[in-house]
Amino acid sequence: MLGKVQLPRRAQPGACRVHARYSGEASKPRGAGGRGGRSQQPGRGGGGRGPSPELFTQLQYAGQFWSRLFSGLPSEPAPPRQLPNGRAARPAHSTAGKTIEVLTNHVPLNVGVRVVHQYDVRISRVRDAVPGSTASSGQQGSGQGGGKPGRARRDARVSGQEAHAVLSTLLAGAAGASPAGAAGGEWVFDGSQALYSVEGDLRRRAAAAAASAGGVGGDGELQLQLAAAPAAGVVGGTYKVELKLVAALDVAQCLKEATQPPAPQLRTSPPDEEQSEGFLEPAGLPPPLAAPSPSPRAAALAVLDLVTRAEVAWDSDSVRTGAGSFMSYRLEDPLAPVKGLLQLKLLRGFRSAVAQVAAGTTLTIDAASAVVAGDGPLLGQLQAALAEGRNVSALAAELGNTKNSRRLEEALVGLEVQPSYSANRYKLSGKLGKSARSYMFESDGRKISVETYFKERYGITLRHPDLPCVLDKKGGALPIELLSVVKYQKRMSRLDSRQKAAYIRTAALKPADRMRAMREALARQLGSVGGRVARTFGLAPLSTRPEFLKVPAQLLPGPLLQVARQQAVEPGNKGEWAGGGVAVAPAWRSGAVLCYLGQRRLLTALDKALSASSASPLPRDIPIIWASAPKPGLSPDKAAADAEFWLKRAAAKAEEAYKQPSQMVIVVLPDKGGVGLYDAIKAAGDGKLGLATQVVNPAKAGLAGPGASSGPSPSYAAQLALSVNAKLGGATTRPAGRPQDWLPLLRGQRLMVLGADISRGAAAALSGRGGDQQLAAAEAESEAQVSAGVEYAAVVASVDSHAVDYRVQLSAQVAGNRDIVVSMRESVRRLLLQYGVPQGKEAAAAPRPVSELPEVLLMYRDGLSESQFDAALAEEFTAIVQACTDAGGPSYRPRISFVVVQKSHNTRFFPTSNEFTHKSGNVLPGTAVDRGVTDPHAFDFFLNSHAGIQGTNRAPRYTALVDEVGFTAEALQLLTHTLCHTYPACTRALSLPPAVRYADRAADRARALRHTVARPSGKQGRGVGWYDMLPSLAHAGHVV
Repeated sequence: MLGKVQLPRRAQPGACRVHARYSGEASKPRGAGGRGGRSQQPGRGGGGRGPSPELFTQLQYAGQFWSRLFSGLPSEPAPPRQLPNGRAARPAHSTAGKTIEVLTNHVPLNVGVRVVHQYDVRISRVRDAVPGSTASSGQQGSGQGGGKPGRARRDARVSGQEAHAVLSTLLAGAAGASPAGAAGGEWVFDGSQALYSVEGDLRRRAAAAAASAGGVGGDGELQLQLAAAPAAGVVGGTYKVELKLVAALDVAQCLKEATQPPAPQLRTSPPDEEQSEGFLEPAGLPPPLAAPSPSPRAAALAVLDLVTRAEVAWDSDSVRTGAGSFMSYRLEDPLAPVKGLLQLKLLRGFRSAVAQVAAGTTLTIDAASAVVAGDGPLLGQLQAALAEGRNVSALAAELGNTKNSRRLEEALVGLEVQPSYSANRYKLSGKLGKSARSYMFESDGRKISVETYFKERYGITLRHPDLPCVLDKKGGALPIELLSVVKYQKRMSRLDSRQKAAYIRTAALKPADRMRAMREALARQLGSVGGRVARTFGLAPLSTRPEFLKVPAQLLPGPLLQVARQQAVEPGNKGEWAGGGVAVAPAWRSGAVLCYLGQRRLLTALDKALSASSASPLPRDIPIIWASAPKPGLSPDKAAADAEFWLKRAAAKAEEAYKQPSQMVIVVLPDKGGVGLYDAIKAAGDGKLGLATQVVNPAKAGLAGPGASSGPSPSYAAQLALSVNAKLGGATTRPAGRPQDWLPLLRGQRLMVLGADISRGAAAALSGRGGDQQLAAAEAESEAQVSAGVEYAAVVASVDSHAVDYRVQLSAQVAGNRDIVVSMRESVRRLLLQYGVPQGKEAAAAPRPVSELPEVLLMYRDGLSESQFDAALAEEFTAIVQACTDAGGPSYRPRISFVVVQKSHNTRFFPTSNEFTHKSGNVLPGTAVDRGVTDPHAFDFFLNSHAGIQGTNRAPRYTALVDEVGFTAEALQLLTHTLCHTYPACTRALSLPPAVRYADRAADRARALRHTVARPSGKQGRGVGWYDMLPSLAHAGHVV
């Protein structure tokens, strides 16, 4: 299709010659250059056997490019169809671009599993009335907290390895005798509450085993005694077991029914004032309701997942680090690349899952790694880190240092330890108390020290009573010398920024290295797939020599991008292109520079880069405000107030100089002592003042450190210029030509692209940076919000014809909403009212005329798992429909397509030919897969739109839950691929559409802004449907 046209190209003075990639049509005269083209350089990389320069062309020929690209592809909308579950059915497989072959990480399986019985399991360990194992108090001397002698304690719920050991005793005769389960391997356990077996009467065998072991059998609750076995995770004592048959599942039949083609129903388009040619007449089909329980297919796959992992799940050297992820202590990285005050271990392993795809039932295998806590005596770890080769007195002196004590407190947060005098385990709060000799609390009506308590209660004489105690989650004080760090503890969420960077560098495997690791993991996993348990359940590899599956793929052509006023570039399948211009450059008329570091070279370099990129240059005589860095140890609120003070001064100076409000303030951080200042600036600028800020790190900018003498590099200045232009509301690229050129399926209908995401957990930007008190307080505040049930949602939407000008709405909501955006209706309503409204102008009032509103809505929804699809379809899609009525009245009902974007999946793709291999070793940008490893019937596909920088690419999976537009597979893939080239902060294609990236960053930013969320009291405050709209950013460019 693209091989028969040669578009006119501009001459590039000083640049290397642009080679023609097209033939068959005479070249037209080359036009004169404009401002945006005077510093073009060839791109840094490409696909195939080597890089090739981009093709530059005049914008007036964009129509020819797109008509050639879409030549031969379906031009009419596909009749929208839906499956019986209400989701969109696949219209047809894509034929866009060139058909190639890629290698996947799927291994075909033969499933002969018949009826499997599901048992509900509840195991608890009896706790007798025992004295507190710690000198615990909420406050010193108050006597509060746990640990009073003789106090009764509830039975402890047992799960994981300990629960498996109990079941092994009941069903196999000896704890841990069979890592796979019972003799014969006829049961598997999920570690929590579900047990599956091919045997329908396990209860009788378990009762007999309990009775023979001296426990309690019969028809009631089973009881048995187990001795402590720390290596197997068994605390020991009396265990109560409830084992109840709850269901039977015919696995093979469930999977067979899932592969049979259903009879898709015609999903007709919504009513509209004017029906465009090619679209179906309306019939108003309502969306389906959310499914209350997992589908039989999902239940069958869950059973097969447990069977394929049976050999490794309970291996004493295995650590489960996530759903289907298992690391092994036998595969520990000997170089220990992730360093910390306490020992950290980098373990390697694999991630696996059973999938039902178009090619049948497959097992996906992927290499994985994770960081776990180093196990062993806590005192030994501390002495090795702070006082190696010295005595414990030296360690006590080191811990008296404020910096070291903060580092230790940060390292201890959430760490699980076991004391030498008890089988119980404790999670630490991350707080240090006084020394065991000085820490006093009230016990039996008298004040006593921790040192004396352990001497009297346990007969333990502390050897190092001058060391500080560590406090557990309930405030109990524990002497360091008596504690050992428990094995199998994940610490990924507790890594600071430096540790995360070290982990990513080590964990990122090049495609060839990943494939080698995957084959090794497959060889290990085959022990489960072809082992005793799998044979009992009727599961086996399809081939005697299992190999990864090869599937067909489409190599999509690259888009044509406008990069200057009259200039466009075609990046092809490289995923990157040379800079030299911006598509949309708003004028920068008012601004200021806030400097915590006395450097002026940055402004000269930035002004030069802005001019070279055809963006608006720095305002003339831009005022510079010299600021002093905040004092260390300020609380987050005080740091934000300090930043707000300086930003207000800068904004006032800008308004005084230019007689109009400041559009943006550039902030140059100090070279030292700026930890946490970035978050304070964003909280003040975006959260309080609604002012765009561009923060400059002096070390990265070449203003501090070893490279300070040379000043900012041209590449850094160019990148900074793109970010500045984006924060002003500009765009680096946009699809060249008219919307009807690059999206002919819509025939010029107005399009709005939306994105939505939810931020959960503590803000990543506020955690773990060197033990700074300010950040520690911010993290505590963020975690308090999480515990109080607050999470943040962001919905973004394009409001212009080319889908590059995005606006954003932020909200806070109660946690527990199953990852549903509760504010979707109000957020979309506000965004619809901003459609077509220039930046800085007030949104239109509702209802707006239908002629001013978009005719097509395309939602890219991030952050959903497949189990949440039905809830999103029932609630969020319905909310969008209601928002349309709110914004435009009853007659306004645009066509809506709702697409879920997932990156947390197990599928990987690898090239099979050098011709279609990127220089990074990954598949080429533009590789789309909708055969073989996709859903047998749903409208989904994988699309690798980006060029990997390090490691192996993970192509996002796109699943259309609703498609009222009638997108063909080609149209949706090409549109998505084109949009991935329009993020304003770089001259590279993203792995995701900008709407998804904006929503993700905006949701995280909302948490970092720390808005005061006043939840109402009573039932309304406790309800999961509560939400609160937050002050919104002027446009999505603020979060770039």
